[in-house]
Amino acid sequence: MSVNIYFLLSKAEWKTTSRSMKVGAIMTFVVVATFLFRLDTVTLPKSSYQFGVGVGHGVIIGLSALSIVETIWLYQQFKKRRDH
Repeated sequence: MSVNIYFLLSKAEWKTTSRSMKVGAIMTFVVVATFLFRLDTVTLPKSSYQFGVGVGHGVIIGLSALSIVETIWLYQQFKKRRDH
């Protein structure tokens, strides 16, 4: 998943992306991440092990949300490049 995220972010043409599209992508990330966090049962850690497990879940949820947002917002840009 991290390779996918790196590839998409490094190959995107950020100079041609409008400000409103960037803001929309950030807002979508917040909504998707919040939704995914809500689906995951979050409990207060009682030990350092549980804290580590919680951090790991948070990282996976963040990466998943970022991957979903990239797919939604960068799809048109990569589709145009493929068609030319």
